[in-house]
Amino acid sequence: MDFDVIFYSFGEQLMPIFLGMRQFSTQKHVFITSSSKNAKALKRFFEERKETNEYFQINTDYLHSYRSECF
Repeated sequence: MDFDVIFYSFGEQLMPIFLGMRQFSTQKHVFITSSSKNAKALKRFFEERKETNEYFQINTDYLHSYRSECF
């Protein structure tokens, strides 16, 4: 099943995000993060997966953090 957008809550465990991205097809993955867990940490995690798995093809060039004051 394809989705338009999938939202992930980025917390202590990164593996559920990794597995969700591999299992579900979507045009856009959106990560909801906190100030302590941001796009840099997520990008580092994905880059490590690329080094250990030649089939892991996620473009990390578009991972960015945006600060929101809504909470």
